[in-house]
Amino acid sequence: MAAAVHTDDGYKRLTRTVDLTGTTAADRPTLRTQLLWDTEPGYDHAVVEAHTTGADDWTTLPEAGGATRTTVPSECAAGFYMSEHPWLEHYLTLGDGSCAATGTTGAWNSLTGSSSGWQQVNFDLSAYAGKTVEVSSPMSPTRAAAVTASSPTRHRS
Repeated sequence: MAAAVHTDDGYKRLTRTVDLTGTTAADRPTLRTQLLWDTEPGYDHAVVEAHTTGADDWTTLPEAGGATRTTVPSECAAGFYMSEHPWLEHYLTLGDGSCAATGTTGAWNSLTGSSSGWQQVNFDLSAYAGKTVEVSSPMSPTRAAAVTASSPTRHRS
């Protein structure tokens, strides 16, 4: 098990490299893991990031069961999220008094509020089939979050 807890203005990342070179999208590679999150609803978020190893194609992954939301963080348009965590520009775009849930390389999908205990979550890795992918769970700036990660599994419907 790996865990990280809140640090003001911190951006901690737990990362695992997953070799999907022997899979196809038809194999439906999925990261199945358990997450626990307890954040200030709307203001603090936990995300699962992914990118092809060696590439700058970062995005956040939607949870297959609907646990994540695309709603941008509260007060995102004020700009303090981006000024403290410029990395978030990969997923969020500031406009004139607005904030969009897409960025330079990916889209925003996050967990916020409380999970009320450990939750089984699933993230589709089909977009990375045939490649090596790095999957991360950063805590930015969550109040308290912990992650356990298991190996992705292949399953067919």
